[in-house]
Amino acid sequence: PPVIMTTAYGREELAESLRASSIGVAAILAKPVSPADLLGAVSLATGRAQAPQQPGVANAKAAAEAAVSALRGARILLVEDNEYNQEVAVALLTEQNIEVDVARDGEQALRQLQMHTYDGVLMDCQMPVMDGYEATREIRRQPQFQDLPIIAMTANVLNDDIVEALAAGMNDHIA
Repeated sequence: PPVIMTTAYGREELAESLRASSIGVAAILAKPVSPADLLGAVSLATGRAQAPQQPGVANAKAAAEAAVSALRGARILLVEDNEYNQEVAVALLTEQNIEVDVARDGEQALRQLQMHTYDGVLMDCQMPVMDGYEATREIRRQPQFQDLPIIAMTANVLNDDIVEALAAGMNDHIA
């Protein structure tokens, strides 16, 4: 599955470091991450858009516009315990006509998944009650959710953290 990283450092420097390591990263987003960047990452992970074939500003802009267009009308479950992070993500997504429901922890997410249909899940990894890793494992145990895109949303960017998210069954990682 594709891994998308965000960084406060220069993309070129980080890209060189990642090429030298065993981490496969599909995209690197420089902070602050714009709504178009976030939507592009979500769109790629859900299979609603394709990455640009050639690097460059024009292609990145076109890809972001295609991602936004592809996600309009989608319904996303945001699983996040931090109220500020909830507000930011909901504002960014609803601004693009994406419907967002919020769950405060993994247990609430499991209940909401039983009651509603979602096009994807943005999952915080560190939460009380049930963390994102356990919630994702529970979700993946249910056959009807095998293909549901789940994207980890976490501040953790170490290789072990990314591996843990992917091993739990998440499709992608946004830091």
